[in-house]
Amino acid sequence: MNLKSGNMKKFTLSVLLGFAMLNSNAQDITISFQPLVSGTPIDSIQATNLRTGQIVKFLGNESLVLMKTITSINLLQNNLENGNIYPNPTHDDATFCLSTDKSEKVELKLYNANGQLLCEKMQNLAQGTHRFKFKFPIAGIYFISVLKNNETTSFKAVYTGEKVQNSSILYSGNEKLNSQKPDTNQLKSATTGGNLSYKDGDVILLNYYWYWGQDVHTTIETLKPTVSKTIVVEFVNCDIDNKSYKVVKIDTTWWMAENLAYLPKVGPPSVISATDPYYYVYDYDGTDVAAAKLTANYKTYGVLYNWHAAMAACPPGWHLPSDAEWTALTTFIGGEWSAGGKLRESGYSHWLSPNAYATNEIGFTALPAGYLRNMPNVFECLTVCAFWWTSTVYHDDWAWNRHMSYNSRDLVRASPVEYMAFSVRLVKD
Repeated sequence: MNLKSGNMKKFTLSVLLGFAMLNSNAQDITISFQPLVSGTPIDSIQATNLRTGQIVKFLGNESLVLMKTITSINLLQNNLENGNIYPNPTHDDATFCLSTDKSEKVELKLYNANGQLLCEKMQNLAQGTHRFKFKFPIAGIYFISVLKNNETTSFKAVYTGEKVQNSSILYSGNEKLNSQKPDTNQLKSATTGGNLSYKDGDVILLNYYWYWGQDVHTTIETLKPTVSKTIVVEFVNCDIDNKSYKVVKIDTTWWMAENLAYLPKVGPPSVISATDPYYYVYDYDGTDVAAAKLTANYKTYGVLYNWHAAMAACPPGWHLPSDAEWTALTTFIGGEWSAGGKLRESGYSHWLSPNAYATNEIGFTALPAGYLRNMPNVFECLTVCAFWWTSTVYHDDWAWNRHMSYNSRDLVRASPVEYMAFSVRLVKD
């Protein structure tokens, strides 16, 4: 063995030992999952760090590893749905495989362990499976960052080769994506499960999925983990008019985790009633249900109901929450003065900036669907406010509701007239 080769092997060994020490010193937290009922398996899981916006998806029989990162890079470990590196570790060039379900532009960047950007590449990709070849300058630990669908994901790679070379990213071609059988035959995964960067106090939003025929049942949960643990996952069906809704358990009560979108008929904002049920879709001025369902506002925010429509929209097993049930919810999370922020979806995907105090820390994911006001009868406050009916009558044609705004942490209790139209969240009987 010549001196150069011996030194390189010693360096490679030190890199791998350092890699192991970094993992052990990071005090990783491992979260595993098991279904409450054996006949309702956890098919897949999506975990989101609400502070960083990082997302990782993995199979339900795999574990989530929360990693205290050692660099400024947002690290998400290898995830077959977003991409994969093979071989890893590698003694030569590495292949990065990335699948896309539509034509889109992606941005790839290569960083060293100190967070220094070494090279980058922009590439327009058609639908399919794409491969890139990465060259690393010297033996060491590297991070590949991918910007895709406005989401940044990072992957860890270890290079143990002896070559000293310029770093580069080369596009190697694509294969047509087979949606029935994803092309993962050549992939050699470096990890099992999902890895997410984490620091103490972060809130992790978990979406659990169970696929039953054409339905996707989704249970949502949040946690601030401090130690490794096993979570028991329960699925509760909330199927209304051929749509399966996400649900979240808050204290002892199951709530819908998205707005109701049941739409048996639709009316223009000019037609209101304090005695008959009326249904509206924000900014839709017509009576064609099929056309209303095609609008972006319907797909994102659901339906706006006057009070009688809200009472009539409840399927068996679910009901419009009472004023007392809303109060119990807000009390459980610390009171009305902070409930608006804690219930509100974080970030600016839907809410107007600054979306102050928004943490979504119990997975309620409140969206700013606006409302239909009276005198004049117009839609208002999309992206600014959210309103929900309760089942409790205040007086004559007035009923209690709850609402929140983008610039406040409060959840406000009020008693508007029943022909105004608000969003609906149902609770399980």
